[in-house]
Amino acid sequence: GLWVVDISNPLAPSLVGQADAYVSLGSENYTPDNIVKRGNYVYAFSEDNETLIYDVSNPLAPVLVNIYSDYSARKWIFNGDVAYAVNRNWMGVLDLSDPVNPAISQEILSDVSNSVFHDLVIDGQDLYVSDMIASRIVKYDVSNAIDPVVVSVIGGVSMPRSIGLINSETLYASGLISGLYSIEKE
Repeated sequence: GLWVVDISNPLAPSLVGQADAYVSLGSENYTPDNIVKRGNYVYAFSEDNETLIYDVSNPLAPVLVNIYSDYSARKWIFNGDVAYAVNRNWMGVLDLSDPVNPAISQEILSDVSNSVFHDLVIDGQDLYVSDMIASRIVKYDVSNAIDPVVVSVIGGVSMPRSIGLINSETLYASGLISGLYSIEKE
């Protein structure tokens, strides 16, 4: 489920609200891999299950408003009314003009067979996707948000799981078994 924790006093966080996922899913085994807030909604993702969409306009009483089951995803990232979702060898472009009812507008499959898209980060018109098993990071141009285009592939990063931007010049990647990489952006 989704827990709401008051952290106004970081030394004494307290549970102030929650919404149980298993009530709607009929299973207590739903464990989100990631959650992201966008506007009045929280999206909870699981690579093996549905995406749960909660209305958090009242943050103390989240309400489950939709269970998106068209595609499972490890992570979503937002770009205006578009979301990019990744899971295994697949990236989806989702139209979020109706934030409660996402609609897939494009599917992008990896160009290599041994691929696991694991994480993604956006910086302006650049979208970076870690491809863990293929040991690379794929850079997309998303100036046309609904039509990502591969711009380059960054190799030499052993099994990149998580990626992030610390500043506008440097991309960081943590390898599954190989430590932290610092990559100067092109």
